[in-house]
Amino acid sequence: MLVVFGLIFYFMILRPQQKRAKEHKKLMDAISKGDEVLTNGGLIGRVTKVAETGYIAIALNDTTRSYHQT
Repeated sequence: MLVVFGLIFYFMILRPQQKRAKEHKKLMDAISKGDEVLTNGGLIGRVTKVAETGYIAIALNDTTRSYHQT
């Protein structure tokens, strides 16, 4: 009985979550300088720098910059 619940938990929760994480990583790896992005907060900007440490710099306008972890 416990094994059945474990399998249900795996296929209903863990497996889809791992798939979403893999797709998110693929999307984040595809971001490059000059791409237009929409943040979770609803801000639209253009990527100005992609750091190897996992951060991206986004220019929201001429004077405002935002930094986000990928």
